[in-house]
Parts: sequence; structure tokens; C-alpha cells
Amino acid sequence: MEKQAENMIAIYISHCRSEEIYEWVKEFAGKLQEELKMSSRFPVTIKLSYERSEPDSGVSNSMIFIPVLTADYCHEENENWQELISFKRLCSNDNIGLNITLPCKSELSRILPVLINPVSDRDLLKMEKELEGNMQSFDFIFNMSAGVNRPLRVTDTFLGHEGTFYNTQIKKLSNTIIQIITSIQSIQKTNEQTNNRIIEQMNNRTGEDVSKSVYLAWTADDCKRIRDETALVLQKAGMTLFPVIDCPIDEALLKLNVNKFLSKAACSVHILGSSTGRKIGKEEEPVSIFQINEAKKKIESDPDFKMFIWNISQSLNKLLEPEQQKIITNIRNNICHNITFTNAPSPVQLADDLRSLLAAKKDIEETSEKYEVFFMCNFLDESDAIEITDMLSDILQVETLIIGENTAVDYGQISVRYIKNSKLAVVFFNEATAWAIPFVQQVWKMIGGASSNTSILLIGEESNKENTSVVFKAPKVISKITSKNLVPLEVKALYDKIEKNQ
Repeated sequence: MEKQAENMIAIYISHCRSEEIYEWVKEFAGKLQEELKMSSRFPVTIKLSYERSEPDSGVSNSMIFIPVLTADYCHEENENWQELISFKRLCSNDNIGLNITLPCKSELSRILPVLINPVSDRDLLKMEKELEGNMQSFDFIFNMSAGVNRPLRVTDTFLGHEGTFYNTQIKKLSNTIIQIITSIQSIQKTNEQTNNRIIEQMNNRTGEDVSKSVYLAWTADDCKRIRDETALVLQKAGMTLFPVIDCPIDEALLKLNVNKFLSKAACSVHILGSSTGRKIGKEEEPVSIFQINEAKKKIESDPDFKMFIWNISQSLNKLLEPEQQKIITNIRNNICHNITFTNAPSPVQLADDLRSLLAAKKDIEETSEKYEVFFMCNFLDESDAIEITDMLSDILQVETLIIGENTAVDYGQISVRYIKNSKLAVVFFNEATAWAIPFVQQVWKMIGGASSNTSILLIGEESNKENTSVVFKAPKVISKITSKNLVPLEVKALYDKIEKNQ
């Protein structure tokens, strides 16, 4: 496998040999391949059970194993189950091992189950034991109606957005694979200089600063999709998340992991939906409440620990269970020090609030300096903004503000002050689509609207399809969607036009 890691990295997808499942897996493998190609520098090949020429072909030289779980996958006589056992045995004999330590210090198995049909708790427990408690599964189940399920498709809608959940799960799986591969390659490097460089890169990307470590609590089933979306947003914001594994079926292991991961975190996020979800112990305590109570214990022992409780029950379009209603009401009526209860409309807004809460408080000094261009973006697009402003600063004087960095700062007021001292204001967005329009509307009004002396360029990255419809029509505001590489040219062209008209 060492040679494999240096050249082409193989991922093996183990699935039942029915034609219907094979067609789904082919599309799934194609989408995963596309996402990995866009998101990483690794050359990856994906092999499927249906296409293997002989037993174990493809398994023996694969770095990652993806079992597509159906109702009978975990049966001992199933050839797919034997593929999994074979892969696990090979992992135990190589110099990498089955479980990989990620940059966030969590362990994760090289076996990454994908669910396309409901699987019994007995089979999940069996899988959990084979993976030595480090299981992270990926949900591709579409609930058609009560008790009727099928594999999720690219075109399926979730809360009115076509393909949103499918794409989210593909990105989540891709991110996990990239973390595992990067960690494995780090293990395999023997050259100290190269190894130190890789570790530094990983630390920079995952933000191992303890102040940015977040315990993202396990949720009831109705919140799992939102939890996955929130995880992606928080990681994009530079935060380290715990736990990355599935909620254990074994209650003792669950309680052990809750306390282990809470001990590593600077804050916790608890998502509450319309149902209470799984219950544990003789007292039938919901897992969500057990985690909240454990987080409260940490607040008592650690005065710097913060807890966020995010209520999304009204946005799920599902009937709120009476017991869950009582739980939410009780939590809301007993908010105390270091606990924030929020009804944030989106994961992006939650991440913004969370990052502000965790960031160090700093005062931004007043400035009377004049600027040619004042460039603004949300923290989710910080890396893109750095690339753009680096190019732009070669031809124009640029001042940059990343929105969402400080607790004690009124970004609206700060933006207004800088905009009024600039010839052109630029608001850039890529991932932060939902943030862009409300922010531009706010600052446009605050600088005087149509009477403002400064024009605003609202410009988005065209590779994100959600951005194509983002337009704000108002005097002194120009909306454009273009490639990130062309943003500096668009800014320079508009700046030159403003200069010519003055």
C-alpha cells in the first residue's frame, strides 16, 4: 500500500451485485470522483465490487474501503461482508493500521460505511465492533413516506432545495477521505523536512487552536442532515470538530466518548429538532439531553467553556412532539451563564455567531486614511479573498475586512467608516451566498443609499451555482457573477470608470 499512496490512491466500494444497486453506485462513484478531483491534489481511482474480476481483486491494494450497506450486508455468508473482513485483515498487517489519527486528534477508520437503506441496530452494532468504535457512516437514504425508503438520488429535494443533501453528503465523504489520505501520507513520509512541512499545512488548514475546538453534539434523526451541513460550514470557518464518528450504539461507549470529546472542546453546539430521538439508560433520557447535561457540568468546572443550543424545530416542517416541546421550553426557561439559545436561520449564521463568541475581543481603531478600494467578505470566503486581494494590491491600494472575526465589533459601523473613506467598496462572496444580500442591503442603507458618494460592487464566484441568482438592484450598487480569477479585473475596470467620471 505504500507504493499505492505515492502514486494512484485506490478506493474500493463494496456493494451487493444487483443491477439496481450497481447503477446507483456507479453514479455515486462518479460524483465522489468529481468532488475529490475538485477538492484535492490526490490522483484517485475508484473500484467497484461489481466490476472485480476475481475475489479480493481491488481490495488488497486499496487505501480506503466504502461498504454500501443494505439490509443483508452484515450477514456472515455475504461475499461483501467477507470483502470487509479481508480489508480489515490487510489493514492490521500493514504499517498504517485500520484506524487513522486525524489532524484534529480524533481517530477514524479507513472503512467508511454508506447507508442507502435502513439497517438494524444489531447490524450497526456489529459494524461498530468491527471498526473498533471509530465508525463514521454517511446517510444516503431518502424517506419517501412513513416506513418507505430508497437510496437518495442527486435530484431529490430537501427543504425545497434540489440535490442539497446528496451534494452535502458527497462533500462530507470527500472531506473525510482527504483527511484520511493526508494523514496516511503524513505517516508514510520519512523525510523530516517534508514531514514537518505537511504537519504545518495540516495545522493551518484544520485550525488546531483549542479556542476553535467545537463539540458538535450527536442529534436525533430529524436533525442529522442539518448537522452534516453545519459541520461543513464550521470546518470551512477553520474550526476543529468533535466527534467525527457516528453516535455509538453501545451506551457505555457513547457516554465515554461524550466526555472524552467534550474535554477537548472550547464550546459545544446542540441542535434540537421536532423529536426527542434515541433514549438511553433506565430513566430513558434522550441522548440530546444527556449531552447538554454533560456540557453544563463542564461549564461548572471550566468558566471559559461556552454552550450553544440551536433550535431548528420550526424550520423542519414536522409536527413537534409534545415531549420535545416540553424539553425546549424547559431549556429556554433555564438559560444561565455561558449558555446561548438561538433560532439562527442557517448554519452560516450560526457559524458567524459562534466564531464571534469564541474570538478574542479587540477594538478596531478609528481611521482617517483614504483608500482606493475597500474589500469585504464573509469569513467563509477568507481564503478566496486573500488570493484576490493579493492580485488586486499590485495595481490598487486595498483595505480588507473579514466579516465575523470579533465579538465586540459592530461590522456595519466599521464597514460604513471604511466605505466612506474609499472610492470603491467591494463585497465578495462564494460560499457565503446567504450572507451577501442582507449585508449589502444593510451597509447600503447605512452609507446613505442613493445619496452615497461611494459605489458598491457586489461580486460572486460563478462556480457556486447558488450564486447565479444573487442580484441586488439599487442606485450605486453593481452586481456581477464571474470567475474568481477575473474579480481583480472587474474591480480595476469599475475603479477606472469611477476615476474617469470624477
